[in-house]
Amino acid sequence: MTGAIAHLDPWCIVPLTSGESLLFGYALWHPTTAGLGWMSSTELLELDPAAGTGRTRSGRRYKLGRRFDVMDIGAEGEEARAAFEHLLGSEFEGMKRLWEMDRQWVASQKVARHLRVPPPARRPADVNSFLDRHLVAYVALRDRGGRR
Repeated sequence: MTGAIAHLDPWCIVPLTSGESLLFGYALWHPTTAGLGWMSSTELLELDPAAGTGRTRSGRRYKLGRRFDVMDIGAEGEEARAAFEHLLGSEFEGMKRLWEMDRQWVASQKVARHLRVPPPARRPADVNSFLDRHLVAYVALRDRGGRR
């Protein structure tokens, strides 16, 4: 695709409850907003991952940088997470799964503090791995009244 007129880096595909999908990402450049902020697109019509390009229902063409999984939005930072919830929270098909992931991440922070181990990053794979490794030790510690 030549002449991409908007540039998202990083970005993800967001499945909506309507069955459509759209792009969400950090606009390095966007002709309407001038970029430098998180945004969502209109519905995604074409995606060429190999070329790093996409086109949406509005006709806008996108140059796409680093892709992340929508379930890893928290690892992109608090601004990304807040913008996502503000722009797409009620329309995102996986919002309940995302809230559950947040619940697990918050729990992992408490476990890390009690066990005095480094907490996981806010990515589902990291949180799941952390809880698999440390949850039994945390429960045992809690059952002893918090004494090591």
